[in-house]
Amino acid sequence: MNKILIVFLALLLFSSCSSEKIVPKYYALNPIDLVFEEEDVEDLGLAKVTFEPLKVFTLPYEVNISPVRVANAFEQNKIAVRTKRHEMQYYYYHLWSELPSTSITFLLDQYIRDAKLFKLTHLYSQKLDAKYQLNSIVEQLERIDIEDKYSAHLKMSFQLIDLTAKEIVLTYNFDRYLPLEESTPMNVYAIHINRILYEESRNLILKISQTLSK
Repeated sequence: MNKILIVFLALLLFSSCSSEKIVPKYYALNPIDLVFEEEDVEDLGLAKVTFEPLKVFTLPYEVNISPVRVANAFEQNKIAVRTKRHEMQYYYYHLWSELPSTSITFLLDQYIRDAKLFKLTHLYSQKLDAKYQLNSIVEQLERIDIEDKYSAHLKMSFQLIDLTAKEIVLTYNFDRYLPLEESTPMNVYAIHINRILYEESRNLILKISQTLSK
């Protein structure tokens, strides 16, 4: 009788354990002011970051912001992790809340609007009478885990096109890494990607302002 009871309890314990679900976690690329106002930033060991507002002259032109293109390997909800130089894997339970192309497009558009860089900024509705068009490509968006080296990695390229002259007036590229630890939580990884995108968007805005103000 005791043996039967022990077997029954063991089966019950196994059944309860096997029924536990692994819940996917979703990570968002948010505007930088939301990222660094989160209450848990200090708990994550991150210093609160503040940025001075950009002071640029509003250009008397209209610009079309083209949807950001993302390389196929990274245009999905699963977050990519590079474990070898030529080998990449994907987390099954760590996911982007939106496709990277969607979230990065809206963030780039917001940062340009907030800076009041152009007289008018058009997203998705490509105005025929706009003077300029900004094209953007995400070449790499990944977490690096290669030979005990850990980092958040974002690589992008931009082209500003004069639609009247039909020529490229500015190119801007960046390839940024921010260091992580092996045990760094995924939400901190997402915060690092947010920071890279914001800082490089500021650099892009300054480059455009300098180029078109000449």
